[in-house]
Amino acid sequence: MLTNPQAFIGQTIGNRYTIKELIGQGGMGYVYLARDRMSGHACAVKMFLPQKTSERSADTYQRFLERFKREYNIVDAANHPHIIQVYSRGEYQGVAYFAMEYFPAGSLDARIEKYSQIPPREACLYIRQAAEALDYIHARGVIHRDIKPQNMLIDKLGNLILADFGVAHIAGSSLTLTDQPGTKIYKSPQAKLDLSPDTRDDIFSLGIVLYEMLTGNEPHLRHIHSMGPEVPAAIQPIILKATADRREDRYPSARAMARDLEKALSPRQRPNTLQTHQARGQPRGPSAVKKPLQRGKQGGNLFSFLRLAIVLLVACTLLGAFSLLQRATVHPSAVIFSFPASTAVSSTTTPSLTVTPNPPSASQQQAATAVVQQYYLDWNKQQYQAAYSLLQATYQQQYPLATLMPSYQHTHYACITITHTDPQADNSIQVQVTDNAVEDAATGGTVVSLYHIVYTVKQEQHSWKIAPLSLQRINTAGICNP
Repeated sequence: MLTNPQAFIGQTIGNRYTIKELIGQGGMGYVYLARDRMSGHACAVKMFLPQKTSERSADTYQRFLERFKREYNIVDAANHPHIIQVYSRGEYQGVAYFAMEYFPAGSLDARIEKYSQIPPREACLYIRQAAEALDYIHARGVIHRDIKPQNMLIDKLGNLILADFGVAHIAGSSLTLTDQPGTKIYKSPQAKLDLSPDTRDDIFSLGIVLYEMLTGNEPHLRHIHSMGPEVPAAIQPIILKATADRREDRYPSARAMARDLEKALSPRQRPNTLQTHQARGQPRGPSAVKKPLQRGKQGGNLFSFLRLAIVLLVACTLLGAFSLLQRATVHPSAVIFSFPASTAVSSTTTPSLTVTPNPPSASQQQAATAVVQQYYLDWNKQQYQAAYSLLQATYQQQYPLATLMPSYQHTHYACITITHTDPQADNSIQVQVTDNAVEDAATGGTVVSLYHIVYTVKQEQHSWKIAPLSLQRINTAGICNP
């Protein structure tokens, strides 16, 4: 059915993607590892099988083609760190294609295959990240319908990325598809009966995935209803609720399931004293519980008194320090400075005290604008690591480089203008930027989008660092001539 899938290897499609090797294939197309000539990075290219090589009817083929195009549109419209990013789409020699992120670490399925069982805390992380992605698409009227480990990719930082929206359902869409790909063991009873799609069908599949991660077993429902010790007792009710036969008995959202899972693994959920002693092999009974308290009466009272005195002393010290801190500082969420504003700001806790802000100087404002300009200069030169190094540490913790990389590569060039700087009383500086960005268009090719962006710039370890504060896309009628 697939005729000569090696034919594209070595060719450059769309004047951008050089095909390196075939890494996957299915009933309707191929997936290749490619090199993006624009960025120099690896990517994956999904190519749709031409109709002349397909054994399906013309009507069925057309429905598959529409789904292929819609898959790109769904992912292109998504902006979430745990959903795969696409770069561009088009046609090459009559073959529809789109380019997307490539994950050399492979899928969650490969990880289960390698390690057999995923530790509960690691499994909890994957479920939380998948739940965030699912709640994001569910809120936008999209149901994935093919949740399984093969469609959950792992990036180089160990984060889960949801992929393959080829059979996704969009609320209100009349596009239907029979003979759906994928294995039925992840599908809810309602999905197996081809009933109207529901977000809780994805939650059912997520429960199956959780069971498979913890056990390494092929997830049949008869196994789930008789879980063994490899699934912690606190997690078993979560899997049973997620995979309930009736939709109304399942979790209302993926995040609700993830929250219960996090609570089940929380260190605060410890067994009671009796259970703790039993776990340590001590005999069950009153003596096991009372043993730590069997001291002399006076010694026990003295110990309790000393412990109470120490606790009170520490508490008083902390309260005193907190009180001093309150009088010496103003919480940024309580008082917002604007420049130039009055230099005297009264504290709500001590009316007699004033705080005199020391706004950044003109030279510091110039340094702040220079680092913003350098950020875009590195971006335009595709020196993404250098650009990333100019971001504030807290922003980097929230968004690793791998998360931002698709956005970097999606934008080919940015023509910016610094329109305003606004010094803040905390010695940071807000820098307003007009950005005309040449970026990939959803329909293929590029578009110049006009953005208004505000950065907050401050010093960290004697260097100026930036973080986006707000971003607004004005229109797609920008002008940029690199």
